[in-house]
Amino acid sequence: MTNSKDKKKLKGCIFLNRSYVRWQHALALDLKERYGVDEWCAYGYGKGAYEINKTQKDINYEHLLIDEFLFIEAKNEVVDEEYLNQKEKEYGHPYWWQEFTSDRQTSVNWPRQFYNDFNPILNHYQIKQQFQIRIREIEKMLDEEKPDFIFLCDAGAMGVNILYHMAKKKGIPTLVLSISRFSDLSGFSDNLFGIFSNVEKIFEDIRSGRHISSKKKEAIEFIEKFRNKPTKPDYVLSDVWNKSKQSGMKKFILFSKNLVRKCLDSFDNSFPKVYGYSPLDFVKHNLLFWFNSHRIPKFDAPDYKEDYTFFALTSEPEATLLMQAPYFADQVWVAKMIAQSLPLTMKLYVKDHPQMPGYRSSKFYKEIRKFPNIKLIDTKVDSMELIKNAKLVVTITGTVGFESLFFKKPVITFGSVTYNIMPMVNKCRTPENLPGIVKNALENHNPDDTELVDFVSALFEDSFKIDITKLIFEHDVEKIKQNPDIKIIADNLVKYLKNHF
Repeated sequence: MTNSKDKKKLKGCIFLNRSYVRWQHALALDLKERYGVDEWCAYGYGKGAYEINKTQKDINYEHLLIDEFLFIEAKNEVVDEEYLNQKEKEYGHPYWWQEFTSDRQTSVNWPRQFYNDFNPILNHYQIKQQFQIRIREIEKMLDEEKPDFIFLCDAGAMGVNILYHMAKKKGIPTLVLSISRFSDLSGFSDNLFGIFSNVEKIFEDIRSGRHISSKKKEAIEFIEKFRNKPTKPDYVLSDVWNKSKQSGMKKFILFSKNLVRKCLDSFDNSFPKVYGYSPLDFVKHNLLFWFNSHRIPKFDAPDYKEDYTFFALTSEPEATLLMQAPYFADQVWVAKMIAQSLPLTMKLYVKDHPQMPGYRSSKFYKEIRKFPNIKLIDTKVDSMELIKNAKLVVTITGTVGFESLFFKKPVITFGSVTYNIMPMVNKCRTPENLPGIVKNALENHNPDDTELVDFVSALFEDSFKIDITKLIFEHDVEKIKQNPDIKIIADNLVKYLKNHF
């Protein structure tokens, strides 16, 4: 990839994703000005993506596919099953169903449906219509535009997932910005599954002696500092992500502002409301949230003297479950599976994600508490104390698993996470194997600080720090353009392309 002084013009393809559109466009503009990426095409969701060529003149997204319009046009498709079978063989991995189940709009009816229950809005024929139009139009865009690279961030829906798999099969460099919940670290990868793909190679090179990491000293200092004073993720501390941190007045102001916006949007017919929800839905959801927040489930007090395994639930519906652990997305079932895989005298402490109280029904918690050796722990209890006193920590894809390694605890994961590459992490992919994996983790765990230092060193080498929250919630486009994080993302994107393609 060249800078703007070089003659060769480059073309990028970008995923413009709803509230991310402003900073994603600022990134495209920075790549144009500093690295000569003069031409762009895009796949987008939301009104902001649809109006991008009207609201600015710096970049003309020559081929702009908007998912909501494809959704509507799909109703006119006559399904050609021979065509779908052919394209599934050509681009599937190996089949397409996961792109449907990972799409929370179509499979969970989010955000119209308040609770996270599988409730498809389409029948089988309609699903095939949706796939057919997206496959055809995305393939047409890639064949006509011939982009030099694809940039994605926070992907996890039918259309953008098809774009990813199709581009990969066509040999188009495809970069995914993975945003870690650990210490604000982000990095580029070549996959949709939350894994920093280059960390594994760096880690293996360090372990084999082929590479001496320049980040080793920093990694040792970080581990020591974290052990002495653990830092909490932004989704715990920030009232932007964690509603329990908001004052009553702030909640009322935000509710009023959003209700007015929803009412005004309901009269705006310039963009199809395929995935949106009505003002009535908005009021109903807020009432359900208020009701659930005040209908506090019966919590159990932790007893740090007893033997227990700690299982932290994940927020949903999110890609961390739907994409990174699609076969372990039913967390009630997972909790019961863990509970019946433990020693008879051991408890399972289950604690919900800090963002989820209010979004769960009382039935959800009652189902978890049915199993005799499960204790339901209040979200206000410090997770670090639960980790430090646990005999074992189990997570689907959570940061809690990585944090537990700092305190030399055995860890079991079910989904795709970057720290799975460490040999001391126990991976479970088959439910029947879990009791044996638990037994091995409890009896044969051998914490290896050298291994942890090598992994953190590799992670630091292959990541960078950005404040994604500030980029998402800043509405002033000029301020976003001046945000140094835009240049950090652009520079690392170019670096990744040079090193890997």
